[in-house]
Amino acid sequence: MTGDFSKFYWDSCVIIAYLKNEVDKHEDSVPHIQELLRQNMREENQIIGSQFIRLEVLQFTLSQKAEDSFLGFYQYGKNQIWDIDGRVALLAREIVDYYKCNKQVRTTRKGKTVEKSIKAADAVHLATAILHRVDVFHTLDDGGQDGFSLLELNGSVAGHSLAISKPRAPDFTPDFFTPGETESEIILPSQTSE
Repeated sequence: MTGDFSKFYWDSCVIIAYLKNEVDKHEDSVPHIQELLRQNMREENQIIGSQFIRLEVLQFTLSQKAEDSFLGFYQYGKNQIWDIDGRVALLAREIVDYYKCNKQVRTTRKGKTVEKSIKAADAVHLATAILHRVDVFHTLDDGGQDGFSLLELNGSVAGHSLAISKPRAPDFTPDFFTPGETESEIILPSQTSE
């Protein structure tokens, strides 16, 4: 914990799942994302990200309302978006190099053997989270069918301590979730602050 509130880093895929209401893909996580946002509105947590998130999220087709909500989100309350400075770039490079040099392999769900490797974009997210000492890095990145999941790095990223998990709201158990909520029913905190 960092003070009286939790500090989370949200990978781009978490924000995209929320904005696009990807209940069908992430039904176990969307209620937690919604609860974390409710807690965020009460300033019970802080959500940070990297400038890189803007590139990744805005490449998707979003409604104007969703795009405006996203762009205002990191200006709300304690939320912050961090620049990619020299420290982030150097640590990101260190993370990429670590997994290149340490040639760890794993077997995918399709039975294919692949090397663990970190994409530069993921390394930027991880480096930002490490340098800003978040409590938990939230991601929905399961590696797909042939890839490497960031969730597998929970605890240690290239020797740096970092908790990584799917979004989970503390002390929250969803009673139910009604698929089919429309985008208009789902808003980020920036929309409520006006």
